[in-house]
Amino acid sequence: MKITTSKEKITPFGGFNFCYQLLNDSGISELVDTHLGSRVKYVGFDYSEIFMNHLAIFLNGGDCTEDINEHLRDHLKEVRGLSVCSADTILRGIKELATPIEEITSSSGITHQFNINMGIDQLLLKALKKTHQLNTKQGYTLDYDNQVIATEKYDA
Repeated sequence: MKITTSKEKITPFGGFNFCYQLLNDSGISELVDTHLGSRVKYVGFDYSEIFMNHLAIFLNGGDCTEDINEHLRDHLKEVRGLSVCSADTILRGIKELATPIEEITSSSGITHQFNINMGIDQLLLKALKKTHQLNTKQGYTLDYDNQVIATEKYDA
């Protein structure tokens, strides 16, 4: 067993430091901000910071965006380089990136609603290439399959 003495504050989510550093070193933050553009300066957080905060919530056991306010804020403030924002800021930033819902009627007359966000789709492809998960010299077929199950609930 190897024992290491640390002068830094020990937090229950210390492992996230490694994830955060890896994402920063990969250039994902710069890619997000370059691809999505800048937010209005007075809002205080770039899209990459919103993305990192949202990712931090779920990588640290959060169930919903509001967990950053209730349970995670003090611990995430200890992550070197991470600017911690509020749940409201995260949700506003995500809403800014929303695209209109498209309705498509099938040949059988059933209307389906889709939300196709080409900007985010392109960002995901660029991120996969940047992190060498896709080979740029090879072709890929990206396929989307789903099964529609009728319910009485709007958000099911």
